[in-house]
Amino acid sequence: IESSNATDKTVTVTGRGLDRRLSADRSSVSFGEQRVNTRSSTQGLTVRNGGADMVTVTSVLRRGTNAGDFLVTPPAPSFTISPGSSRTIAIAFQPKAAGLRRGAIDLLSNACANAKVTVGLVGTGVVPNVVIDPNPIEVGSSPKGKESKPVTVTVSNDGRAPLKITAIQVI
Repeated sequence: IESSNATDKTVTVTGRGLDRRLSADRSSVSFGEQRVNTRSSTQGLTVRNGGADMVTVTSVLRRGTNAGDFLVTPPAPSFTISPGSSRTIAIAFQPKAAGLRRGAIDLLSNACANAKVTVGLVGTGVVPNVVIDPNPIEVGSSPKGKESKPVTVTVSNDGRAPLKITAIQVI
């Protein structure tokens, strides 16, 4: 106060600082190996508000080269977390191809210090691989109406996913 007739030039100001903090319980979610085109079990990602004011998570965005391989189910399109509380985001892995698959989710919020929290997503898509030995199968020749000598054929799987044989057909 520059000029005043008052003898006491003290002004008392009060206020409340905002303290909204958002964090995740881990920096990445790993799913290990999952058969291509099958869904893994769901893992929960816990998101916490370590501050003293309400946090609103405005969006949960998938991104990355293989983002579509990860199924993310937030509590709602936009959700709030009370001070000292947490919410869980459900994540599953359904690889569309074999090999290492990577993605991430970005949690966008009104948190003061860390308005964007990024969590990595990783898993490996696996497939069975049928191996026939010998290949080609040579059965030789035999007269009409007589069976040829049996040939032993080995069917194995050198892939990284279980192989289920449902039928064998000679063509």
